[in-house]
Amino acid sequence: MLSLFPSLLTYQLVVPFVLRIALAVSLLSCCYKKVKSDQCSFFNCWGSISDNRLKAAVIFHFMVSIFLILGLFTQAAAILAMVGIAAKELVLKQRGEKCADKATLVLLIAVCFSLLILGPGIFSIDLPL
Repeated sequence: MLSLFPSLLTYQLVVPFVLRIALAVSLLSCCYKKVKSDQCSFFNCWGSISDNRLKAAVIFHFMVSIFLILGLFTQAAAILAMVGIAAKELVLKQRGEKCADKATLVLLIAVCFSLLILGPGIFSIDLPL
């Protein structure tokens, strides 16, 4: 099939790299904001910083972000990020609360799913097999 911009196919490994870094930066920024000042809406529903569940969630998302930035175990990190986002949403449904924007959560899950399918991309420790 013909492509509209065939020269852009040269950069097909750059797209997973950009998605990987964007997801990691968004998760890291929420971790940092939550630890500093309770400002991130993604983690606000877990409770205060003294809560052990919140500490575990922040550490979990921090580790997933580090794996995504390094490109180490990228597909496993994408699955773990999807599980973490889905777990947060399930906790919210059980409490009957609405915290984060649904569109943001859907986009984060879509990025995780695309990383699961596309792999790590360029500048990663993982090697595409």
